[in-house]
Amino acid sequence: MQMYGDHPVLGRVDLTHVPLFALREHFPEAWARLQGKRKFAVVREPRARFRSSLNQHAKVYLHKRLDEASEAEVAQNAEAVIAKLRGADRMLPAELIHFQRQSDYIVLDGERVVDEIVPLQRIARLYAELSGMIGQDLDPARRRNQRVPLRFKGLAGPLYKVNDLARNTLPAGLYHRVKSAALPIVSKSPDAGPAAEEALGPAVEAFVDEFYADDLRLYGDLVSAHVN
Repeated sequence: MQMYGDHPVLGRVDLTHVPLFALREHFPEAWARLQGKRKFAVVREPRARFRSSLNQHAKVYLHKRLDEASEAEVAQNAEAVIAKLRGADRMLPAELIHFQRQSDYIVLDGERVVDEIVPLQRIARLYAELSGMIGQDLDPARRRNQRVPLRFKGLAGPLYKVNDLARNTLPAGLYHRVKSAALPIVSKSPDAGPAAEEALGPAVEAFVDEFYADDLRLYGDLVSAHVN
């Protein structure tokens, strides 16, 4: 699948992250194919997602993960991203698309378009349901873009290098079994909240509360529904 493309109006576009409003207006054929289909969305706790997006941004522009960056680098990266987000159009540019509001993929004109919304911590259930629908096993442990908050920040560099080496040298089945066994030992819960990862600071937290207000409401309602 082509990941990036140039659009005459939108410019450079990440074709794997197109919000609903942009899909309807600028990609009518894709929008038409979506109608009548059962639609799913996976939603992550907005503060944890923002940090994960910062991590992705740091890997591209700082050439290191947040786990490996200094506190000053983390703060500077966050400040630079926030400044860009404050001045951006409704659809974010390709280099910032991982910061697009989650609600933009779920709600359109005030109406929910997605049939089923699943919190990230319940993704295994979604994979099981989809596996039954398509008759093919989908294993969430095989995702390559997982954000893994580590228990031991000082070991981040060596652990990531070992992971890359293992993925590139071991048979796929063995690699995923080893990874599944190791993750609970070296990682924290991905969405355990600020206590599970370094706090981003009050200014960043305030920005997230403001910029992702709709996402926070959506996620809060979703969690309450699953609890009740």
